[in-house]
Amino acid sequence: MSMNLSAKLDELQRGDRQLETTVALCEIRTQLQELTKSVESCQSEVSEVKRDMVAIKHELDTVQQVKEEIEELREYVDRLEEHSHRRKLRLLEQGLTFFLSYAILAAVLGMLQFGYNTGVINAPEVNIENFMKDVYKNRYGEDITDDSVKKLYSIAVSIFAIGGMLGGFSGGIIANRFGRLV
Repeated sequence: MSMNLSAKLDELQRGDRQLETTVALCEIRTQLQELTKSVESCQSEVSEVKRDMVAIKHELDTVQQVKEEIEELREYVDRLEEHSHRRKLRLLEQGLTFFLSYAILAAVLGMLQFGYNTGVINAPEVNIENFMKDVYKNRYGEDITDDSVKKLYSIAVSIFAIGGMLGGFSGGIIANRFGRLV
């Protein structure tokens, strides 16, 4: 478009026109060139704005997808909470069942038995300490100090608890692998 205008302006200048017309045409040509540059600049800015708008639209689409996923997760959590609440109410309605009573009784008796066995080990403390003194004197030919006997006795008592724990953990595995010898 600017080429056609330039060609027409050149024709007007070649003709026998007055000097004022030539000056006016030069000014118009300069203004047209500036306007052309301005339009080209605006077109590049419009292209950049379009690119930015496409990127923003893509980000908005991503945000919308994330929002929908969050809503789905909220609905899922609400369903789980409702299910959990109904289950708790059902358990409360059942009250103290036979299996719950059995589990409580087994736990109480297990602790009672452990405490009783610990007490039974401590009952013959004096006899066990005398046995340790006698064995030490027979083996090494000298007397052992009372402090050393107390330490040996405390190790023997604590090994009972550790052995019970290890036996409890490994008893089921050994029984399943080798069977019960009855």
